[in-house]
Amino acid sequence: MGHSCPSERCYTELLIDNVQIPDEEEFDDSITNIAERNEVHESESNDITLKDLLSNLALQIDSEKTSKFNINRRNIWDGAHRAFLRKTYKATNRISVMFTDPSGNSEGAVDFGGPTREFLRLLMHYLQHSKLFEGPENRKTLSCDAQGTSNL
Repeated sequence: MGHSCPSERCYTELLIDNVQIPDEEEFDDSITNIAERNEVHESESNDITLKDLLSNLALQIDSEKTSKFNINRRNIWDGAHRAFLRKTYKATNRISVMFTDPSGNSEGAVDFGGPTREFLRLLMHYLQHSKLFEGPENRKTLSCDAQGTSNL
């Protein structure tokens, strides 16, 4: 062990291969099931279904403009956080993801939607298991921990 770790990232890199992440099809099925449940049970306060909400948000995306994300799979949050803080990032731009190795070399996949979907799936998994949320697996709520977001 001749090198020192600059942060807990080293531990994350050691554990990444042992993390169980649902595959893309399982993730897509979960989103579809949530959308279908919410379509049947409309919100009492404003009668908007999840499907309608997502459709309305999709209309706001400018597919001509792109926000680029360079993401290392071993450190999803760091790459996402840096991308969101860039001056060039705009929430209404289409996201284009390029996965890289720890040295910054591209994996070579062109993003026609697959890498973006995978990135968002990995990011949601990371956030779900972070200190941002607390509680049992099927009933997570936002954490009131003021330190929760600083240690994501």
